[in-house]
Parts: sequence; structure tokens; C-alpha cells
Amino acid sequence: GAVAVWAPPSSAAMVWRLPRIGCASSVVAGCAALGSLGQALAAYDYPDGPDPCCSPSEGGPCSCRASLDGFADAGVVFVFVWLSLGVVVLGAYGHFRLKDDDVLPVQCISCPRAMKYESLELSGAAVADEIPELGEEAKKGAQGPGGEQNMSYRAYRSHLPGTLALLYVQLTSVGIFVVFLAILVDTYNDCQVGGVDKQCFYGNYPITGEFETNADIFFTVWIFGVVWFAGLFIYSDELGNWFRQPCSMREAQYIRVWQTDPDPENLTTTPTVCVVVARRLAEYFQSDSKGFSQTVKVLTEPPIKLRPEPLRYIELNCNRYLLTADSLSFPEIDTEITFGKLASAFDPITAAGPQGQASPKIAVRGLSTDEAELRMQQVGENRIAFEVDSFGKLVYDEFVSALFFYQVMFYAWWFWDAYLFTGALEFAIVLFSASVSMYIKASNQRTIKSLAQLDGEACIGRDGTYNRLPAEAIVPGDVIKVESAWTAPCDMVLVRGTAVTNEAGLTGESMPVAKAARALDWNDTTVYDPDVHSKQTLFAGTTVLQASEDAVAVCTKTNISTSKGQLVSMILNPPKMRFKYDEEFLVIFVILCVYAVFLFIASVAIQVSQGTTTYWVVRTAYGMFTVSQVLSPLLPVSLQVGQTMSARRLRKMGIFCVNPKRIAICGKVRVACFDKTGTITKEGLDLVGVQVVQDRGEQLLSPFDPREKDLPEAFLLGMVACHALTKLGDKLVGNEVEVRMFEA
Repeated sequence: GAVAVWAPPSSAAMVWRLPRIGCASSVVAGCAALGSLGQALAAYDYPDGPDPCCSPSEGGPCSCRASLDGFADAGVVFVFVWLSLGVVVLGAYGHFRLKDDDVLPVQCISCPRAMKYESLELSGAAVADEIPELGEEAKKGAQGPGGEQNMSYRAYRSHLPGTLALLYVQLTSVGIFVVFLAILVDTYNDCQVGGVDKQCFYGNYPITGEFETNADIFFTVWIFGVVWFAGLFIYSDELGNWFRQPCSMREAQYIRVWQTDPDPENLTTTPTVCVVVARRLAEYFQSDSKGFSQTVKVLTEPPIKLRPEPLRYIELNCNRYLLTADSLSFPEIDTEITFGKLASAFDPITAAGPQGQASPKIAVRGLSTDEAELRMQQVGENRIAFEVDSFGKLVYDEFVSALFFYQVMFYAWWFWDAYLFTGALEFAIVLFSASVSMYIKASNQRTIKSLAQLDGEACIGRDGTYNRLPAEAIVPGDVIKVESAWTAPCDMVLVRGTAVTNEAGLTGESMPVAKAARALDWNDTTVYDPDVHSKQTLFAGTTVLQASEDAVAVCTKTNISTSKGQLVSMILNPPKMRFKYDEEFLVIFVILCVYAVFLFIASVAIQVSQGTTTYWVVRTAYGMFTVSQVLSPLLPVSLQVGQTMSARRLRKMGIFCVNPKRIAICGKVRVACFDKTGTITKEGLDLVGVQVVQDRGEQLLSPFDPREKDLPEAFLLGMVACHALTKLGDKLVGNEVEVRMFEA
């Protein structure tokens, strides 16, 4: 055996003991190698390091004196006073804050994707921070029609005690990092760096004066920091509202909204034992009510002629919700549209027609300017209110996470215990990976924003006249002239004329679609439904290839409520999926945690059993290093790098991936099903031949020649006349089968 010893001046000897191996003839070479390694370790030229600073009370000559002088030092006293102040301030604030929670109840509204929402106020005391504990009646009341997503909400306002308490929390958080940096300066001050093999291991401790005091302070700060930041991380979503005061809707400055999460799509049809265990673990740790919360600021629109008081609202998920005196509601505009109501956008002027019959001449009426202004305040501008996250929001989302908290928790030990350069290098990798992730996220958001933009102008009829206005000025109920070579800025129903549109941006179908208005009837009580009356509907984002001169439409939906808005909403909030890999990862992580705890205990026990005299904090550091090798801080980076690089390679091929985590799912695809051959071959159809059933039996006429004498005349007339084609320039537009049939 061989023993390598390094004894820093200010700490006990650190010993590496190499195991003894019997030198039988079969292992002579191995023993020689171990002996050489032992000699190399014993002869390793460690830097001597600087002499430690003397304590302030120590006499005699010293190269430097430590600034910290026991518990009576001003810095130590300040820390104790600061922490005591925090106990008093946070304790008193929490006591009075809990009383406020019992005064005002949580309210719920249903969140269907339609235009109309219902709200109800719950009775009884319900704590906003504990939405899962709402009663059964509250849960039923929050259930939307058809089982749509639901949400509950609560109003808050800022107040001085909460602001001061939050300031204390922020200053304490910054103070923990400042103290940790001071510990690192104390640990490595004036250390000797002589190259790769002579790194900076220890300094002269100018603050504490000795290694043991430095180690005790580091361990205390690390424990306090872990507990402090773990609490802040766990309650990060509710922390801001905890330091605000619950209030009525009339006084609200912020609205906290809780939305339920739909069950994820299960992609694991044959779960393994690990998957079953993972699901049981998830059910044990998850609350009964799954969802997420958002806190949004209350905004205000100025008074107008038809609304003399200011309009208060919030924007949530690109939708605008209006605040009333005691509730939150979705704007109700034209909740039930009939074709008779659509016809009322025009004035019929009766003139004498042929044979004394009435012949209506149509003049536009449209909305008044005041009505349009009121609707604009209620629903907002005709744009999808999606903005790229600010730099601060990107940083918050990236670093306020369980993985980053785990990484910082372990790298703190690396930085302190002689792993300064190695830890700094790996931590730089973590920061670089996080920066790349932030850049990719911002880039994807900019791409989505460009897809969501509705640029251009429209000829809008208001106050009886047409005016060309920006597309953002359109509101539901506006009368709009339909133009050729024009992108529809909103969902609208065609009430006059005809049009041909390209809906490839929404449906993927490249074939033009013909649209035609119904006859105007001011007494028509048929309720308009965009799914049923798709032949009269122009969808936002589609291109109008050709329109008749008299083509006019009425706007029915704007911004995020349009078909294009719903498509963008699906991109922003893709449905969640449950994949076997993600489920098994939880089980593997739990197993690694148990294994890491076992190795930590074993590491400390082995050190004690070997009779080591190292300081107890050093023994703890060895155990933490062992844990960090089992649960590497770079593990999340390695998982993220693979997904990021895959997404970048796909992007170079023209494939835009919104959620890189799903790339791994694509790797498990074995069978892909498509709804039609045109998806994987080419657009259009080719006419191979025809088969006349009458008098022809099973004979296929291929190639087809209409000049053939034996073809029945009725058959040829049917091919020429039985279609619904429209001509766009020199091109026939309509069903592809009918186009090829007519051309033949």
C-alpha cells in the first residue's frame, strides 16, 4: 500500500489511502503500478500557500490580521439583528395577512372558447393560495359548458407593509450571495496559482483568520441559503401576491388567476413496472386540483362618449377580461348572430322594379364611430396580443427552476472546497447552456409573433361611408369591403357577392375555395355558425384570390378569437403529453437520490472508521462531492443540449419545432398515418380514364377521349355541366375532381 499526505498549514492532514493488494505472480504488474502511483502522489509538489492571518487579539508579528473578532464583531452583530428583525417583521405580517385571507372569498368563472362567459361569486371563506381546497359547489360552479378549461381569480392591491416585507426578503436574498462571495474571498485570498497542476487551493483567511471558522460560517450560510431559497422557489408563483393585500374588484391593482390543466394525452399504451410506479408517485405528490396560476396587472382605458367612466381590464392568454364592481367577465358582443341581424348592417331603399315588384338597392349602414370606439375598448385592437418575453422574464423563467437550484446548491461546495477552477468551468457551461436556451426561446417567440401579426388595411364602412383604416381598427360588427389579392384580417361572414380564397394557411389545402353570400333577408332568423356556414365565412389569415365588385362582409371575430388566433393559441399552449421516457425519469431520479444518500453516509462512515482527523465540514464536503458524482449538476445540461441541437438541425431543414422535448417522442414513431395521398405525394389529381356503367360493363376508357362516338350524350353533358367551378383569371377554381372532369 501507499499513502499520500497533504497537510495545509491551517487544517488537519488530508489522507488518500490506496488499498493493499497481495503481490502474487499474476498481479505483480498491478502492484508495481499502484506503487508508482503512490510514490507520485507522495512526491506531488503542492503549493505551500500563504501564511494565515492572525486574529485581531493575537500578539506578535503577523503578515496580516483578520477583520472578524468573535461574536462581538460588528458584522456578526448586524447579521443577528437583521435576522431577528426578519423574524419579527415577517411573523407579524404573516399573522395579519392570514386574517385578510379569511375575509374575501375566491371567485370563479368558466372559460369556454366561445364569446360568452358566466361568472359567479362564491360564498364562504376560501383561501386564494389554496385553490384545491375549494368546496365541491365551487368546483361545480367553475365548470364551463362542455367541460372547457376553468379558472378562479382573486383581486389584490399593493400596500406599504407588504412592500416593506418584500423589500426585506429581496435584501436578504442579495445578502446571502454577498456573504457567500465574502467567504470565497476569505478562502482564496492571496492564494498561489502556479499552473494547471498548481491550482488555487487556499488563501490566508483575511476575514476569519482560520480555516475552522471559515468552514463553520460557510456551512451555516449554505444551510440557511438552501432553506431560504427552497422556500422562495416552492412559493415563487404566490410570493408576490403574499405581499399584497386581498381586496375587492373595485380596488384591484392585480388579479391572480388559477387555471385548471386538462389531463395530458397518454402515449404509453403498455406501461412498464417503472411507469406504474412513477404514476403512483406522481399521484401521491400531486394535489387534487392540477393547474397553474398567473398574476396580471389591471389596466385602464380612458372614458369615452358612450362610457363616461374608465374601463378597467386585464389581458390573459391574449384575451381581454373586463373588471366590474364585483366580478371579472368576458365581453359579450353579438353572442348570437343571425343572418337577419347581419343584413341590418345595410339600409334597403325600395325602388320600383319590373312588373311593379320591389327591387332593393343596398346602401351601407355599418357601426357608428362611437359604437366602434366602445367595442374597441371592450375587445381590444384587432391584433393577437402576444409579446416576446423581456430579458428579465427570460432570466426568471430559466433560472427560477428546481434544476438550477440543485446545480447552485452543489456548485457552492465545489467553489468553496478547493474546486474553484473546475467548479467555475462547469458552472460557466451551465450558464452558457441557459443563455442558449434563452436565445432559442426568444427566437421562437419572435417567429410566433411574426406569424401572429395581422398587417394591412381594410375598407371599413362606418357612419354610412367607407374609409380605409388599419386592420387593427376592425371591431366585431364592422362592415368590410372584400378585395381581390387581399389577406382577410379577421373572421367575417360574406353577406354580399362572391369570393375565392386560399385557406392553405389554416387547413393545409392548397386548392382555392369558392365563397358565396346568402340572399339578404332582414327577417332571416337562422343563427350563423362558422362551421355550418363555412361557404359564407372568410377566415382570418386566408388569402382572397378574387372577389366580386359588390363583395361585402361583416366582421364576427377579431384578435385571438379568430381562426388564426386559435391556431396561434395552440402553438403557444400545446396540449400536454405523457410519454414513457418522462414517466420513467421520475423513478430513475428517486433511485439515484436513494443511492446518493447511501453513498453520502458511507463516505462519512469510511472517513471516520479510517481514523481521519479532518474537520467535520471537510468530511461533509467529501460526502457532497460523492452525491454530486451520482446526481451530476451537468445532467440537466446534457439532456437539454441534445434537445437543443436536435431542434437546431431540424430548423436548418425548414422544420420549426415549438417544443423540443417532443423530438424524443418522434424517435419512437414506427407507423405514420396520413389522411390523403396528396399530403405525401403532390398537389392535384390526374384524370386517368372514365368508366360508363350503363351499356359498358366493367370497361375503363383510358385514356379518355370525349370525341369517341360510342359515349352516351347524357354522360358528356353531365361531365360538362355537373360542377360548381369558378374562374379565377385563366384558372378554374373548385373541387379538383370537377376541375379535371371539366378540362377533359
